[in-house]
Amino acid sequence: MNMTTSENLLPEIIDELRPLPHAQRAAVLDALWLLSGVFRMQAQGSSPPYCGGGAVGVRYSRTSFVERTAGEIDMRLKDKTAIVTGGSAGIGRAICELFSEEGARVVIADIDADGGRETAGLIADAGGDAVFVETDVSDEAQVANLVEAAVESYGAINVLVNDAAAFIFGRVEDVTPQEWERVIGVNVLGPAYTVKHSLPHLRAAGGGSIVNIASVSGFVAQTAFVPYNTSKGALMQMTRCLALDLAPDNIRVNCVCPGAILTQATELHRKFTGEERERFLADAANSNFLKRHGRPREIAYGALFLASDESSFMTGQPLIIDGGATAQ
Repeated sequence: MNMTTSENLLPEIIDELRPLPHAQRAAVLDALWLLSGVFRMQAQGSSPPYCGGGAVGVRYSRTSFVERTAGEIDMRLKDKTAIVTGGSAGIGRAICELFSEEGARVVIADIDADGGRETAGLIADAGGDAVFVETDVSDEAQVANLVEAAVESYGAINVLVNDAAAFIFGRVEDVTPQEWERVIGVNVLGPAYTVKHSLPHLRAAGGGSIVNIASVSGFVAQTAFVPYNTSKGALMQMTRCLALDLAPDNIRVNCVCPGAILTQATELHRKFTGEERERFLADAANSNFLKRHGRPREIAYGALFLASDESSFMTGQPLIIDGGATAQ
């Protein structure tokens, strides 16, 4: 074994180290770094004052090699490309930022151009890689353009997150045809279009993960929530059907079902009810076991789990993150 050989084996070694805790990974990598120097000294008959020779040691100091490689192992979406719709704010932005932190190249889609560019800028400022594509997901032509732009930018698609949503409330007698078209167009047809156009690229990548952001509103009845709850119930059923159809392609399809999360949508709901803000927020928080609103980042972690290989035996399932609200 020589240094070139040890470096060539590094990807295989990294795969073996993934199940280990971070500290154990670092210890093994530290030993590898030391051994690489020993092999080099044996080959050259030299005795440098540090064991940093060879293909590994020349590139990195002992500390940087261990920290860099152990850190890369920890990245759950390293070198993957993820499309995230609805990424301009709230849960969508939190997903974009977390995915980038975990090594993904992120394609942000939203009708809110200013917010989408801001998300991309935040990721870039943090050292990540992201592009924004202005997209109305209810328009299939725009979705096709989104997917084309993603492939042109990064060459592949590995993860698709459907977070874009229209928040339209009301009783059945009060909802207009235009409102029905909008809520179904964004919340149901939008995910169908993104999956349809991403599918050839997910298959070309050997599989992937689709994560739909549904809602606990797809499980329960809520007063004057007919259009929104109908759309989220449909998205949950779409998730199950897609999981069945796409399993032979090694494409997993799951959904996250958030409860009361403090976002811009919360304010839209409050305005619809006409309630005073503090009372509205208190009532929503008291509806779950933990007596608080969830944070967008907490939903993003659920999406990360479903997007990553950590959920490799999970498909067709809802992941409920609601502080226990639906367990009552």
